[in-house]
Amino acid sequence: MEFTNEQVRLNDIPSVRDIDYEGLDQNYLTVELIALAVVWFVLGIIAFIILVFNIPGWPSWVRMIIFIFFVFFMITTFLMTIWGFRRKQYAVRSKDIIYKQGLLWRSYSVLPFNRIQHAEVHQGPIERAFQLSKLKVFTAGGSGSDLTISGLPFERAQSIKHFILRQAGRDEEE
Repeated sequence: MEFTNEQVRLNDIPSVRDIDYEGLDQNYLTVELIALAVVWFVLGIIAFIILVFNIPGWPSWVRMIIFIFFVFFMITTFLMTIWGFRRKQYAVRSKDIIYKQGLLWRSYSVLPFNRIQHAEVHQGPIERAFQLSKLKVFTAGGSGSDLTISGLPFERAQSIKHFILRQAGRDEEE
């Protein structure tokens, strides 16, 4: 057998931007916003205590700046969550799964099926209430190369998991 190592022309490689991606279930945005609201509620209680009770040595203008920053960061995180949700998309192909995300820093994760060792579907209590789940795919490369896609309908996550594991098994046989 003769060794060959042909050069690949970069223009012939398909772009990950040309793929038809699936968006996450719209209910997942509600789940993310509920979780964010809980965090901001707790932070709001702390800010309220700081603003209402006159801490000795803190002038009122300092409390006002704290309030303004609190409101600014709260609104910003809600807007970033809403805008970032639209960027979270995935695609399942015959040999890999792709997940893209990120509003400011965009990332594309491509996970070939022949690297997959295990896949799981998880549901937390809030996700279960919205009939959503999280697909976790584990690879031979360790936790840094694992993939998690949240916000999938439970049935879809299960079918993707079974498809991935079937394909991964076929790749091992070849």
